[in-house]
Amino acid sequence: MFIYPQKALLSRPLPKSKIYQFAAPTSAVKQLFVSQIDSIVWQYKLAPETTNLPATESVTEIQIFDISLKGSECDLSILRCIDAEFHSISFFV
Repeated sequence: MFIYPQKALLSRPLPKSKIYQFAAPTSAVKQLFVSQIDSIVWQYKLAPETTNLPATESVTEIQIFDISLKGSECDLSILRCIDAEFHSISFFV
């Protein structure tokens, strides 16, 4: 278990609809979200302003999500969708 700085704690729900809006997944990926994902919570944002550690050229910040599944599987395309497009979701920043 990791202990992250309190300043980095967000604990905000991330609605699937916002991911659909910004990531524009295919209908097949949307169906995977519906069938496999119960909820997503953006738990932590590890960035220079929340950790007092400098960013590097290859890693500017790290996002920590808590993803609750409806079953025992999570298709990789769901994680790729979140990972590829999360930087464009600015309503949380």
